[in-house]
Amino acid sequence: MTKNMKVNSPNSSDDELDEKDEVASLISQYGKKGATKIMKLMMKMDELEETHESQEELLRLERETSKTLDKDLAYERKENKRIKDSLKTNDNILLEIRELLTSEKEKVNDLTKKYSLIEDTNANLRSENAKLQESFTSLQAIHKALEVEHNTTLESNSKAVRNLVHPFYQQVMVVHVVIILIFKLVLLTMLR
Repeated sequence: MTKNMKVNSPNSSDDELDEKDEVASLISQYGKKGATKIMKLMMKMDELEETHESQEELLRLERETSKTLDKDLAYERKENKRIKDSLKTNDNILLEIRELLTSEKEKVNDLTKKYSLIEDTNANLRSENAKLQESFTSLQAIHKALEVEHNTTLESNSKAVRNLVHPFYQQVMVVHVVIILIFKLVLLTMLR
């Protein structure tokens, strides 16, 4: 190939033609060996440049990812603080509930003791009531017997007194009625 000669082929592009011209120029300037070395160095440089560009792109993507992660981290820290505050509040509420529960347990224990004492007292009162009921039943029987005896005695005494005092009793009653009438007359005359 010569320096000024360009061959147009249907598969060639302008870039390929430029490269061929460049290669031809290098060979004429530095010789075939120097041009080969320069070409290898240029290819290596192109690879390094591509690597550098891809690394820059990766670095840009890493920076974007880092920014996103920083935002996420800030959000997570904020969320963690909110959760921590919420847990602290819940711990305080839980502590209050435990204190209330302890207080209520003490009240329940006190009420249980009082209930037990009341149950014992109730059992004792029932026992005493049963004894008193037995005594009452016994006393009722005695009272009934005494009542019958009293009525019998009263009846027999009443007959005896009526037989003895009957005429005198009637006279006393008449005098009594007369005294009441006199008393009423005296009162009426005083009021007029």
